[in-house]
Amino acid sequence: MIEPMTFKSGYEDSLDCCSNVEAQRRILRCLGSVKAMAIGYAGGSMAVEHKIDGSPVTEADQQISDSLRESLLRDGEGWVSEEDDGIAPSDSGQITWIVDPIDGTKEFTQGRNDWAVSVAAVR
Repeated sequence: MIEPMTFKSGYEDSLDCCSNVEAQRRILRCLGSVKAMAIGYAGGSMAVEHKIDGSPVTEADQQISDSLRESLLRDGEGWVSEEDDGIAPSDSGQITWIVDPIDGTKEFTQGRNDWAVSVAAVR
């Protein structure tokens, strides 16, 4: 059985330690639903397709990417994800979100616990 993963942003106890507190808060707000979604799929039977480069991709990858995009992205911001077409930010002062919805998809589909949901906010 898959053990539930611990989802950490690295900022749970010190949201004010960096200049981009709002981005950190957005990440923290969406972690619960993303965690539930990932755990719901983890180790279960799922269709696995392969990208042009041969790497695996699942419905879970796309669903988590969509959920993160809906929760995090605001007008004018950029988006880079392995599962979506990118969006350039409207100006250089805006956040660009860099997302790998399931970093370690192969391990995820094998029921292992060495995978992660990776999210970064950069300016």
